[in-house]
Order: sequence, then C-alpha cells, then structure tokens
Amino acid sequence: SVRAVRLASLLAVTFNAIGTEMNLPFGGYGVLGVCNDTAALLDQSIRGKTNMYPLVSTGRFLMHTAERLGILRKNLMKHTDLTEEVSDILRMVAATMDIPSDLHAAPSNVMDASIRYLSSSGKTTVFQIEAESKEIITDTLEKFEDYREKRPEMEKGWHWKKMRSRRKAA
Repeated sequence: SVRAVRLASLLAVTFNAIGTEMNLPFGGYGVLGVCNDTAALLDQSIRGKTNMYPLVSTGRFLMHTAERLGILRKNLMKHTDLTEEVSDILRMVAATMDIPSDLHAAPSNVMDASIRYLSSSGKTTVFQIEAESKEIITDTLEKFEDYREKRPEMEKGWHWKKMRSRRKAA
C-alpha cells in the first residue's frame, strides 16, 4: 500500500537522523531495533497491532524515535501539501508507545509474546528445537488461558480481554 511505503520512508528518515545525531554504529541498526522491529512498527502503525516476534527495541530508543518523529512532524507541518505524512507520523508515534517488547519476559506479556511467536513461525518445523519451542509456548499459552478462566475477577481487566481478542484474530 502507498501508506506502508510512506510510513517506511518516514521511519527511514527518522532512523537516519537518530543514527547520525547520536553517532550510532551501523546507523543505529541493532540499538534502534532490527528488521522485525522496523516491520512491526509499520504493522502497528497500519493495523494497530502486530504479530511479529521477537521484538527487541528498547524503551530508550523508542523514546528517541518518538521524539525524532515529533521533530519531523513539526518540520513537515510547514508544508500544506504534506497532510497525509503529518497524519501518518502521529500513527507511528502511537505505534512506538504501543509496540510490545520481548526483551523482558514477564507474566504480563507472556500471552501476547506467545501469540506473536506462534503467528510468526511457520506451520512446518525443520528443526527439533523449533518443534519443542512451539510445544512449550503452546503449553504456556494454554496454562495462562486456564489461569484466566479459573480467576474470573481477572476477566474484568482490559489486558486479558485484549489478549483474548488478539488470539482470536491471529
């Protein structure tokens, strides 16, 4: 889609500016995130969610990304013919705030990470460790779903409802 290309261009400009300003090695590849993180930001910006795994962007550099996107937005607002770009930057800033991270394994993100892992991995496994990983992750996801069902008061929380809807959508 045209929006995806536009978002990718805006993100590339942003990453290049951060990499240059901070003198980051390899233009920031790795510390700003890797290929999955960039694609996930675009996915999150377009669809409001992502199924990509793993995501290794750090909060520190997501903050730099959001801040630099804000600077880019301010500069583009001077041009009346760039309203779509300005609007898309807001979508991307929102994505930096909502994107999950897989750097820290915690009960609060185990369902989301499991769903994204299973969505990102292929149906056919080549290596034994891959098959074993899928089995462990599926078991973990089922346990957490079981915990949720046994604790109805948790159902009142938005987080569990969000995870259930994401699993159904995946």
